[in-house]
Amino acid sequence: MIKNILFLIILQISSCSAQNKNCFCNENKLMNESNINCDTIKLKKNYNFYWQFNCDRIWLTLEKPNKFKITINEVDVNLYPYTYRLGYQLIKDYSNKLLFRSGCPANGPCKFIIINKKNGKKITEYFQ
Repeated sequence: MIKNILFLIILQISSCSAQNKNCFCNENKLMNESNINCDTIKLKKNYNFYWQFNCDRIWLTLEKPNKFKITINEVDVNLYPYTYRLGYQLIKDYSNKLLFRSGCPANGPCKFIIINKKNGKKITEYFQ
């Protein structure tokens, strides 16, 4: 009985640490103070998405807890101050799709991308 309880505690601790997000870079303190928002956004139908970063990469994760976790967008780590302009920013959460704005240069149009929630694949994109 005690072995079972100990096993469950260890299993719970390891599953919690596996869900930790990466949002820190030891080598670049400015990156840690940047506008990269690592807060988890709760979506319809029990989906989550959130930005993560480390010293090597910046990526947006779409997650269906206990089912899958996939990267749907990346921004070059050297462009970290521009993640809000260049990376995917959620516009609308539909039942099975997500609409994002992305790639907004200072003097040009933004891209709009529609992603399938079930597999994270791009359905279409257009400029406006």
